[in-house]
Amino acid sequence: MLILMADQVDNGDIEVKPFDTARSTVLHSEGGVAVYGGQGGGARAPFMVMCVLGTDAAGKQQIQRSYAHPGVEKERPLLVDSDYERKTLARFAGASRAGCQARRQDYCRQARIRRRPGLRPDFVVRCGSHQAWVETMGSDDPQYLARKAGVHELMAAHVTLMLDERSKPGADSDIGKRIASWAGRMIRQSP
Repeated sequence: MLILMADQVDNGDIEVKPFDTARSTVLHSEGGVAVYGGQGGGARAPFMVMCVLGTDAAGKQQIQRSYAHPGVEKERPLLVDSDYERKTLARFAGASRAGCQARRQDYCRQARIRRRPGLRPDFVVRCGSHQAWVETMGSDDPQYLARKAGVHELMAAHVTLMLDERSKPGADSDIGKRIASWAGRMIRQSP
C-alpha cells in the first residue's frame, strides 16, 4: 500500500509534485483510479491517493489500482467530502484563538453519541469539557436537505450543533464567527 498526496488524477495517471520541487512526476495505476465524487459532484484536488502495489507478470513493481479522495491541502493530509468542507475547516481559526480544538470527525472516535453510534458530525469543536458539532451542508438538493434534517434533529437533541449552510443561496456562511462566539461562552462558563 502506498499513500500519497496528488495534485491531479486522470485516466489512471496520478500527478505528484514533491514539496521541494516545481516539477511533477506522473505515476500510472494499471487498474485505474477510482475518484470520490462527494456531495454535489466533482471532487477537486488535492487528493489523498491510496495505491495497491503489486508486480506484473514479469515481476516488475506497479500500482495495480488506486482510490483518490479529496484532501484539505497537500501539507495537511486530512480527508474532506467537498470544497464546502474545506471552507468550513478554514473558518476554525476563531475557535483555536479561544483555546479550543477543532477536528475532522474521522479522527474523533469520541464524537459518537453512546446510544446513537450512527451519528457522526463533519467536525467536532472541543473547548474544555464542552463540545459542539459542526455540519457542512454540501448541497441544496431537496432530498439531501430532507435526509440531513432528520439526522440534525437527532444530533441537536444531544449536543450543540452548528450548521454551515454556505451551499444555500443567501445563507449565513460565517460559521467561524459562530464557533468563536460559542467558544468564548464555553470558556467563560468553565470553572
